[in-house]
Amino acid sequence: MAPPGVSPGPWFPLPGAADLGETVLAQAGYILVNRDAGAIQPGSRNYDRSWIRDGSLTSSALLRMGRASVVRDFIEWYAPFQYGNGKIPCCASERGPDPVTENDSHGEFIWPGRRVLIATRVTGR
Repeated sequence: MAPPGVSPGPWFPLPGAADLGETVLAQAGYILVNRDAGAIQPGSRNYDRSWIRDGSLTSSALLRMGRASVVRDFIEWYAPFQYGNGKIPCCASERGPDPVTENDSHGEFIWPGRRVLIATRVTGR
């Protein structure tokens, strides 16, 4: 989970940093194990749908950990659910998009896309 050659400790130069770093890496593993193909889901038992707000926030953490490919997979999975009029659904699943209005869904969809472009241009990954 950590970038190549980086152990958890150096991310947090404080006493007990290794424990904190290992906790962060464990949570990233939990995020990855709960994915369903490209869909980022906040939990395995209570969520059948992927929420754009949760996916956007989770993408932020994953990008900081060098996991741009996971974020790209999420964006590519979510993009086809956009309505013809440009509306981004608040959540989606294999059954399709949920038409409930959440007025910040557009920005929540654009943000990880922009951030993954920046990350991959800088790192080449």
